[in-house]
Amino acid sequence: MALKHEDLYEALGIVYDAISEEKLNWHLNGSFNLLAQGMDIAVHDLDIETDEAGLLIFREKLKEYIEEDRYRNEIEAHSLLLDIDGVQIEILAHDNPDIAMVSDVKLINVEEMEIPVISYENAKKFYRMVGMENKVKLIEEHIELLKSFEI
Repeated sequence: MALKHEDLYEALGIVYDAISEEKLNWHLNGSFNLLAQGMDIAVHDLDIETDEAGLLIFREKLKEYIEEDRYRNEIEAHSLLLDIDGVQIEILAHDNPDIAMVSDVKLINVEEMEIPVISYENAKKFYRMVGMENKVKLIEEHIELLKSFEI
């Protein structure tokens, strides 16, 4: 079941407040990354990508919300699973920097927070690498729609 946007943004606010004073590499990922940039898409959880150093900060600052902390061999990434007021959050640190893309982000303003996201083009690259062609197609359709509005 898709979550209400307010719940997702509230959970993001809690994460943001916990780490806003820290220096770390991170960005939104998954469907929420697309939603935050204006795509009309169902979102079931909040996905965040970081690196190993960032993972340590997320682990410390959000420890009361962590439900699971493990290495996931099938995706070659360390994973923190959190629950913030019923919103599932997965924070990943992929071993492969091409998948992680933590150094190639842009900042957008989301409800008065400066949030790092990956561009639609990088999101398409990510989804291709993980074999989710359906998401690639949705992004391409969205880009075409945006182009049709440009004058």
